[in-house]
Amino acid sequence: MVLIRGLNSACPCPICLVPREELTDHSTTYPKCTVKDAQDRVELWSRDHIAGEAELKKQSLRPIKNALWKVKLSNLHDALSQDPLHVYHKGKFGDHLFDEFKKHVKALGHAAEKTVDEQFDAFPRWRNLNHFDCITNIYFTDSNKFQDISRQIIYAAQNVLTRVEDEAGYALLKCIVSYLHIDMYVSLDVHTESTLAAGEAEILVFQKLLDEYIEALGDDATKNWNFPKAHASKHVFTDIREKGAARNFSTGPNEKQHGPIKRAYKLQTNGKDITNQILRLDHMTLVSGLIRSRVDYLDEERRKVMLSERELEEEDLDDQPFGRHIHLGAPQHSLTLSQLKEENASKPAFAQFRKKLSLFLNNFLPAYNIPLPDGKTWLILSARDTVQEHRFLKVNYESAVDWKLTTDYLWCNPSFHGHEQRDCALICTNDNDGNDKNIFVHILFMFKHTVGSKVLDLTLVLPMDL
Repeated sequence: MVLIRGLNSACPCPICLVPREELTDHSTTYPKCTVKDAQDRVELWSRDHIAGEAELKKQSLRPIKNALWKVKLSNLHDALSQDPLHVYHKGKFGDHLFDEFKKHVKALGHAAEKTVDEQFDAFPRWRNLNHFDCITNIYFTDSNKFQDISRQIIYAAQNVLTRVEDEAGYALLKCIVSYLHIDMYVSLDVHTESTLAAGEAEILVFQKLLDEYIEALGDDATKNWNFPKAHASKHVFTDIREKGAARNFSTGPNEKQHGPIKRAYKLQTNGKDITNQILRLDHMTLVSGLIRSRVDYLDEERRKVMLSERELEEEDLDDQPFGRHIHLGAPQHSLTLSQLKEENASKPAFAQFRKKLSLFLNNFLPAYNIPLPDGKTWLILSARDTVQEHRFLKVNYESAVDWKLTTDYLWCNPSFHGHEQRDCALICTNDNDGNDKNIFVHILFMFKHTVGSKVLDLTLVLPMDL
């Protein structure tokens, strides 16, 4: 669009005049490209090819009048926006950081590669997060999958690329952590001056860590990090200030359309005049999807008519809205505390479950002004008292990212799509001094228990923080 000479020119950035050798230098701000400069140099070239060519090369411009210059009160260089999906997820991470990561793991041998793959495979299955059985043999995939690999890679490799085993590999992991911080700030949908400032500061941290990584490689440093996507971070937060959240100029929402369009082109067109054929096929897909959704809705409504009132009450409708803070779903058959003890006899977390539950209730209920049944002053649970297990939890909470009401989905299921799924959560508790403290926990058992006329939603968790 701006007609620069390309990646190997003197100034390969279409926004500023950074020299090709300084693309990783984010601490220096270079002059911005302007339409007037380009017009003046092209005009000089039209009068004197030799002098004009010399001036054009200084800014890596071509001797062509850009048709978009006719748009009044516009600046092409300011209009250009980054695509985070391909600049960061596919570009900086997928083509560069991830490629370097695989080289370091491979250098440590097959055992290291196997450990990384096994730890990726063991990573919990989370909603809206791609799961990978192995990653050391991945050389090409779509940008969304590269993004999910980057989110998991530190946890899967932190005990492989250690400072002792591979000092340069350890330095690379530090670079990836800083890259993830930048990506986090870029991905925010709501920004404040503090988040923008933090993102810009992290760019300088990444530059410092990258220099340390190159230094740690020593004579093995063969990669040239002076490429345009390495420089892109310099302008991303300016783009956000001027044009809004990065989602406004990301191709991420359409990334999943590549597959259907590719299959349609390959299997349902003759390779000629493909635009009209693809549009017609896309229209047919939309219409058939609409018809299918209405048929499914009709089938679901008819199924509900056939259910009894009690079956409707017990059925877990996970797609239905709920007004409370939490909603327990996927109910199982009720168990006595004696049966629960027998079924979980081999699990240390369930040892003395009845005693622990009784102690908790005797502290919890009075603290929240919930009276004990039958005027009791101390609640004693018997082995015949029952609990009803639930395996799905929805939580409404205010997002710290955009301050909107958000719903989280948590599972505690011994067989969720063929795999055990016991999610983790962040909860608020108290420390030894009675002060509020947030800790991570592992969900082991979710259940409902009735005390008198009060039904309590409870969860047994394993604290992961000391």
